[in-house]
Amino acid sequence: MLRYAIPEYRLPDKVLEKEIDAILNLGIDLRLSTRIGEDIPWAQLTDEYDMVCLTIGAQKSAPLGIPGEDLKGVQGAVEFLREARSMNVSCTGEKVAVIGGGDSAIDAARTALRLGAAQVEILYRRLKEDMPAQADEIEAALEEGIGIRFLVAPVEIKGKNGKVTTLLCGNLELGPYDKSGRRRPVSSGKDPFKLDVDRVLAAVGQSAEMPFRGSAHGIQITSGGWISVTEGSESGTANPNVFAGGDVKSGPATVARAIAAGFRIAEDIDRTVRNRNGEPEWMAPEDPPLDISMSVPEDVGDVPQETRSEIA
Repeated sequence: MLRYAIPEYRLPDKVLEKEIDAILNLGIDLRLSTRIGEDIPWAQLTDEYDMVCLTIGAQKSAPLGIPGEDLKGVQGAVEFLREARSMNVSCTGEKVAVIGGGDSAIDAARTALRLGAAQVEILYRRLKEDMPAQADEIEAALEEGIGIRFLVAPVEIKGKNGKVTTLLCGNLELGPYDKSGRRRPVSSGKDPFKLDVDRVLAAVGQSAEMPFRGSAHGIQITSGGWISVTEGSESGTANPNVFAGGDVKSGPATVARAIAAGFRIAEDIDRTVRNRNGEPEWMAPEDPPLDISMSVPEDVGDVPQETRSEIA
């Protein structure tokens, strides 16, 4: 996902390669082109390894659930980003509509613009302050010329000869507060409006594709489609030999949160192994004291604060 779901302008390949090499140089065995559940049965994995860690992310875009999304030119934002990094994708001259307000929506919109789109608009069902995307990414998209329409939602996608041509959108207004603490968008009663589009990208959520078929071998899946961890544990599942974390546990989040989850999983696995072997729990060494001098050198004088215009 770091390579194919995050645009290179945000995460350069050289930086990613350096990070991956640093991990592999520790002695990690990396097996590529191996799909668990197909190339290797899930049962074989749990039989061969003492511990299994699932950090498979949320790699599929959720559908819009409206008529017409099977037309050519309509796809999920994650799939679009993946194709943009791995294939020769062009949006030259296209009018692109992106549905959603998260980071994937912003990434898809800015990527479409870089691939030559003539016009890119993001459609979001709430207000700007409600968008879950990072604030600086939203501002960057606006500065690049990407439009954002608020309080709108797609109703139907229409096309011609199997290709998308029109997006029908409904007007919304904010109603009562919902369980998230935000006011829930409801229909405003105004007539829907049409947008001429060549491509529609859905970024309304993501889901995980589990590696097991049929029986989950003791692993519990929540109603939302995520792996459930046991109470009191950061990553332990109902199967004592399987741990999980990151997006597949929490739902789509940031790279930083996924990496932090990896640290917690490693600690849980280490603690479990030590307990089974009757070994004492690992304790992190104390940080050495920092001796920072707070004295100011005598040759440093007062300097008046500069204004922004003077700096420019």
